[in-house]
Amino acid sequence: MSVTSVQAESALQGGAATNIRWTHVAPTLLIIWIVSMFDKSNMAIVMNDQNFLNELGLAGQQGKLGWLSSGLFLAYGICAPLWGWVVDRVGARRTCALSLVVWALTCFWSGVAADYDQLLWSRIVLCAGEAVLYPFTLAVVANWFALKERGRATSFWWIGTMIGPMLVGLVITGLILAVGWRWQFHAMGILALILPLPMV
Repeated sequence: MSVTSVQAESALQGGAATNIRWTHVAPTLLIIWIVSMFDKSNMAIVMNDQNFLNELGLAGQQGKLGWLSSGLFLAYGICAPLWGWVVDRVGARRTCALSLVVWALTCFWSGVAADYDQLLWSRIVLCAGEAVLYPFTLAVVANWFALKERGRATSFWWIGTMIGPMLVGLVITGLILAVGWRWQFHAMGILALILPLPMV
């Protein structure tokens, strides 16, 4: 995914072999965004689990619970421009692979958090890692798709931002009921390592 725009534009003239952009690149973007939406949206469901609230002493602590969501977007805003700089210098694929490892590790960290502070920091670092997604995605679309194809290419990853939240209630609630809130976080870390990382 680190080819230049000129190389990609030339490759697009080359025939059937270039279908890789539709068979591999676009589906990879879709899956990454679906998984990332699971990781960002799961906290809203976890916060309704009584075992979670009791273990971390957060029952009735609405301010603290709010920061478990707000802290994510603060990290996004700060780190996205930094990731953009890294994408430009290291390449989109390598940068995204690093990010996936970071956010998988933070999911495991969330699952073993002993108190609120540890959980909050794990969530902040999670979104610091996931902040790569916009610069990564825009670089990939620019590098792999001709100008006239970019609307269609963009629809692949953008629909992932809808599919993820649509499925998160079912998936995360099912995991919490089956294995508990901590192992739900571990499952999200495993998912990042076994699905989007190999695709990247």
